[in-house]
Amino acid sequence: MSDDTPTMESGSEDPDGERDAGGAGRRRLGRGLSAVVPARLIGSFVRAVYPRLEPELARLEDFVPAGGTAVDVGGWFGPWARRLVGRADRVVTVEADPKLAGVLRRAFPQAEVVHAAASDECGQIDLWIPESGALAGISSVGGGVGRPVTVAQVTLDSLQLKDVRFIKLDIEGHELNALRGAQETIRRDLPNLLIELEERHRQMPEVLGLLRGWGYTGHVLLESGWIPLAEFDLVAHQRQTLHELDRGFVGRLLRPGRRYVNSVLFTIDPQVTESTAHN
Repeated sequence: MSDDTPTMESGSEDPDGERDAGGAGRRRLGRGLSAVVPARLIGSFVRAVYPRLEPELARLEDFVPAGGTAVDVGGWFGPWARRLVGRADRVVTVEADPKLAGVLRRAFPQAEVVHAAASDECGQIDLWIPESGALAGISSVGGGVGRPVTVAQVTLDSLQLKDVRFIKLDIEGHELNALRGAQETIRRDLPNLLIELEERHRQMPEVLGLLRGWGYTGHVLLESGWIPLAEFDLVAHQRQTLHELDRGFVGRLLRPGRRYVNSVLFTIDPQVTESTAHN
C-alpha cells in the first residue's frame, strides 16, 4: 500500500481471512487459489456467493436508505460495494490493502475508493498483510502476521463527506477507533450503522457504550427476522459458534452449519435523540 496522502479514486478484507479463527486445510486451499486464480476472478466469486454467509446483504433495503452517501469501511473484495452502488447516490469505500483497493477500483468505477486505513487519527500505520494472500489470511493494523507495509491512515471525518445515510464497518477489531474518527459525521447525519462486532476482539462493551451515548440501539438479523440486540446474548452465541469459522469460507459454503452472527445494525433511537435535544 502506498504511504502517500490518501486520495479518492473512482473505481475493500477476505472471504476466509476476514473472519478466520484457524483451519489449516482452509489456509492451504486459500493459498493455492490465491496463487493461481486472478484476484478479479476471486472477487467476482466472493461478491456472487457472499450473501449466503452474510444474509444482511439480501436485506439491504431494510436499513440502507435510498440516495445520499453510503460508506463501506473494509471493502475487501466488494460484496457490499456491489449492492450499495445500486442503492446510494454516492458510494465511498475505504480499503487499506493495496491489492484489494486495486480490485475495487477496477470492479466499481462508479464508486470512490479511499486507499487507507480508517482510524481515529490521520497519519500512517503499519498494515500486516498475510503471505497467504487475502483469500486465506487477515490483513490487520498495528500488529499481526505476514509482512508489514506502511499505509496511510485517515478518519472518516477528515473525508468531509456529506449526507451520509449508511456506514458499514468491518475492519477486524479496529471498529472502535474508526467510530471515534467518524464522530462528527455520525452525530451530524445520524446514519444507520452496520458494524462487525465480535467478543474475541474485546471491544464490544466500549463500542456499545459509545453508540448508546450517541443515541443508537442495536439489532441483529436471525432466521426469524430482526430482533433487538438487548434480547439476544451475542457473546454467548459467538462463544458457542466460533468453531464454525475454523471450516473457512469455502467449507462453510459447501457444508453450511450453524450461522455465526457478528453483524449488528445500529439505528438512531428517536426517544434518546429527542431527550438529548432538550437537555
